[in-house]
Amino acid sequence: MFKLANVIIDQYDDPNFIRTLAQLAPSLTKTASEAKKVYALKIVAPHGTYYKFPLDTPFDTLMSAKYFEKSAGDLPVALVPEIAARIKKALDTNRVDSSKFEFIDKVAAKEVPTRPVVAYTWLPEHQKTANDVLAKENAKQNIKQAAELTYQQRESLPDSDFAIVIKKDNTKIRKYPIHDESHVRNAITRFAQHYNKLPPSQRAEAARKIKQKAKQYGIEISEDNIINKYASDTLSPYFWFGIRKRQELTKNAAYEKLAGYVKYVKDLNKIAEMIEQLDKITGFDEVWHIYGDPYETVMSKYRTYAEKLAAETGNPMPKTPEDQAKLDMIAKYFGEEVAKEAESNNELFQQLCEELGI
Repeated sequence: MFKLANVIIDQYDDPNFIRTLAQLAPSLTKTASEAKKVYALKIVAPHGTYYKFPLDTPFDTLMSAKYFEKSAGDLPVALVPEIAARIKKALDTNRVDSSKFEFIDKVAAKEVPTRPVVAYTWLPEHQKTANDVLAKENAKQNIKQAAELTYQQRESLPDSDFAIVIKKDNTKIRKYPIHDESHVRNAITRFAQHYNKLPPSQRAEAARKIKQKAKQYGIEISEDNIINKYASDTLSPYFWFGIRKRQELTKNAAYEKLAGYVKYVKDLNKIAEMIEQLDKITGFDEVWHIYGDPYETVMSKYRTYAEKLAAETGNPMPKTPEDQAKLDMIAKYFGEEVAKEAESNNELFQQLCEELGI
């Protein structure tokens, strides 16, 4: 999603640039909101309007061109050509040498907008950034490089060369071959796309196998990759919170007794398996989507699944009935589209609630 937080878009978002400019040329030190009239981009967000890439002077234009080439990947991909076109036009107008800006020249739209390009942060088409598209292309490339196996080739592989092996109704189902580097990379991509369709125990088993094979081939898996959330060697810092929450909601003291095995059982997956069995007996599996499944409770760095989801997607925690009533009120006064955005944007949700006095 296209976000403003912690993203350096133009030179005036960069504290290092501001400090250096203040030291070298105090007379040029102005914020983007001071004495600037011409911009390449206008960002309209729920909490304010922001202008980026000032083009008033040759100096501003040169700096905007440099920062645009750095930050283009964080901008709405649909708007990048138009923004580039405005900057390219300003380079020519201000007689700034544009030969070094090959990217701008390459992506600039033929038709130059006469006004700043407007990005609405809540529109779906403006939330997809160039980096998002690149990530998807890389994922496609990983999948493409993993050549499709013939039936004979697939059948000749042992079970250990598959991330998922399921026996169902006297039939063996094998998914995600991991017998070579390209297929391991493919499995990493596929697992991230489809892991939530698997039962928690199968997620953990597949994640362990993929991670082990990735290590063999020297493939680095980022710390935040979903595989590490199901194949960690470190007990979650919120493990006991998860146990207390289970005990509190189910009134079953067996959880505390079961958790005591952590001192003796080194395999975290074994602990998660035992919790999973008890969850299904007590009915706690009905709220896994809020508090996390057993494997997340044992290995995740987040307190609850809802907290993890909020951190990873930027979406708020699941709404209570009271919050849903507030969303209905927002839809009534601001429209369904705004209410839908408020549901996935906690900052906007709180702001609109304040405006309505609810």
